[in-house]
Amino acid sequence: MQKKSFLKKNFQFYKNIFSQIFDFNFQKNQNPLFLNFKIKFFHNFFKKYFKLKKFYEKIKCGKMEKIFIGADHGGFFLKEEIKKFLTEKFADKKIFDVGCENAESCDFPKFARAVAEKILTKKNSRGILICGSGVGISIAANRIAGVHAVLANSAELARLGRQHNDANILVLGGRTKFFDPWPKIVEIFLTTEKLLAEKYARRRQILDEKNFTKI
Repeated sequence: MQKKSFLKKNFQFYKNIFSQIFDFNFQKNQNPLFLNFKIKFFHNFFKKYFKLKKFYEKIKCGKMEKIFIGADHGGFFLKEEIKKFLTEKFADKKIFDVGCENAESCDFPKFARAVAEKILTKKNSRGILICGSGVGISIAANRIAGVHAVLANSAELARLGRQHNDANILVLGGRTKFFDPWPKIVEIFLTTEKLLAEKYARRRQILDEKNFTKI
């Protein structure tokens, strides 16, 4: 039944395409299994073709999303794991590592600033920051105007940070426990969009006002 429904659904579409482009002879009186194989083959071919085309168009137009990741010594090992995860899971995003380069003791504020500067000056970009607890580096990042850093040890916090606050940096603790696996937290952060409801937009606007941080 599934083969018949696929054939019925796609026959006319592919018949029109290939008869015009390749002068390919589709006939309904051909062996149904063989005909269905032809259609499925070209269906998968074009599916992959257009996916790759969209991917390279993003690169060409500079629309490929950029992810800037930074950590101090307390988050170094988790940073390296996240980089591998992003490379495998999000091939349509470009990953930039701003440091640190090893697990030797270093100061988290400079990496918070490095990631913050990148996401505020590069279009279509987000950041990920990691220190031992996530607390210090999130404080440092949120002192910079325009940064909305969310410290999330669960997928729910990552989702709410994106939806309500348009968080542009995800902060994780390299030495702390997670309620959800960190790959899920990272994925939710990168795939969730902000909510456009007026109340959330109003609150985000207040956060970004120049005088908000002044007493």
